[in-house]
Amino acid sequence: MQKYMVKTDLSEVKYMNLRNNFNKVLLLLDKEKYEEGENLLKEVIQRSKEQNDISLLIQSYCCYGDLLKFLNRKDEARMCLLEVIKLGDKCDYMQYEINIAHELLKDLEVEK
Repeated sequence: MQKYMVKTDLSEVKYMNLRNNFNKVLLLLDKEKYEEGENLLKEVIQRSKEQNDISLLIQSYCCYGDLLKFLNRKDEARMCLLEVIKLGDKCDYMQYEINIAHELLKDLEVEK
């Protein structure tokens, strides 16, 4: 049995757990469990910072900004979306999320 076991290091396990939590956030939001999703999303953001996972941090901030916009918490949404754009300078392969952040910011400006 042991020859089939895959050896993974702790950092890989932490990364997979963090990604799983982000996917759980998306499921919670799809089920309209906004408060629970927001709480888990805050945790994902914090842990992404600790692990210096820029790509997940960008995705999480983008998702959080969209959620906050939906919840009509516009100032908080702006801060999250601006963070996506700022972090995007360090991570050039996250253009999709950066474009979404720009679009959401435009929407927030129109709604003023």
